[in-house]
Amino acid sequence: MNSARIKHPGALIDILVLQRTGMSQSALARAMGFNQPQPVNELVKGKRNITPKMAIILEQLCDGAYPAAFWLVALLRWERALAPDALAPSRRGRG
Repeated sequence: MNSARIKHPGALIDILVLQRTGMSQSALARAMGFNQPQPVNELVKGKRNITPKMAIILEQLCDGAYPAAFWLVALLRWERALAPDALAPSRRGRG
């Protein structure tokens, strides 16, 4: 799996939630229980990961079009794509 091809799921939040609904990062942050938009901005920029609670809120905001499992699997795929680079060189390439 090529980690360069898999984007952080925060990019999906921008496309599938913010752009589709016209919601601002501030409004999404409030819907997620944050007082400031910074956590959503960090999500969109790939600097913060989606939690199960966030995934449920995203599902609700999308009227179920993107279930919580969709967001969590997207995060898992992204983390899996990065995992080989995090292995010590002596552990890489072992099957």
